[in-house]
Amino acid sequence: VDKLSQPPSAYGIVVGKKNCRMATCRNRVKRQVRESYRHIQPVLAGLDIIVLARRGIAELDNGTITQHLTRLWNRLGRTYRESEAASCAVSASP
Repeated sequence: VDKLSQPPSAYGIVVGKKNCRMATCRNRVKRQVRESYRHIQPVLAGLDIIVLARRGIAELDNGTITQHLTRLWNRLGRTYRESEAASCAVSASP
């Protein structure tokens, strides 16, 4: 499948006050998500993604957040490629 023919992907970020009390903390997490996504965006072309921060995100440092996000992006990309390959195989069969 040609990556250029796919629509651009979109993403949303949700960091609630319940998980990060201070606005600076919420902004830090959102900034980490945006930067991490910027690097992986070509791999996830065509997907719409929502990132929901969970309890305990405020205690993590930037490096740990980036590691978690990288692992999640890779897992999502693998799942997407597998489902895409399966749909191509189904549509190719008579």
